[in-house]
Amino acid sequence: MAYMFKYDSTDGPFKGSIKVVDDSILEINAKKITTTSKRNMESIW
Repeated sequence: MAYMFKYDSTDGPFKGSIKVVDDSILEINAKKITTTSKRNMESIW
């Protein structure tokens, strides 16, 4: 996910900083963003 965010083919390369903290956290421009990988959306709500 970090690679796709950094090298987006539509908007071009991201000029900020991107760091993978662990399996579910990305740090983008020093802001931590939690991600999820659930297949069933009902399990999130």
